[in-house]
Amino acid sequence: YVGMTRSAEIADATLTSNTPSHTNYAFSKAFDQDKTTDGNNRWWPRQDALPNNVSLNWQFKNPFRVTSYKIRAGSTANRYIKAFILYGSNNGSTWTNIDDMNASSSNHQTNWAANEEKTFTVDSAGDYSYYKFVVTEANASNNYMEIREIDLIGVDYSPITDFNLPI
Repeated sequence: YVGMTRSAEIADATLTSNTPSHTNYAFSKAFDQDKTTDGNNRWWPRQDALPNNVSLNWQFKNPFRVTSYKIRAGSTANRYIKAFILYGSNNGSTWTNIDDMNASSSNHQTNWAANEEKTFTVDSAGDYSYYKFVVTEANASNNYMEIREIDLIGVDYSPITDFNLPI
């Protein structure tokens, strides 16, 4: 995997969140590589935690350079997310804004379709061990928002473990 562009996997990082959410739709559902659109496969963070307390946090085992990411919306129109920011860090406390879909209303995502997946290119890619995805605004009023999946795509910098690779 070293130096290859690919989607981050569950084994690559630990996912955490302090965001209050629906007990049946936990944050772990947003990064489980399950892109199906049925059942309980979705994260429902509470809207009353906006604008600064709706986040997912990844701690990677090895640096990972996120160059793009995909978000799959849920199925309920008044639960779509509208504005968000992706941050990177090397210590988990000092954060660099690497993609901002919040600052300008022209970046706000107001035209989601049910279960639609959108791809976003990172503005300022870097090699980070921590990433934080922060939702700052919902598209409509509801008790919850709904995200089916977030897929971080980038360059993996895992150490080489097989030194018998052909040259």
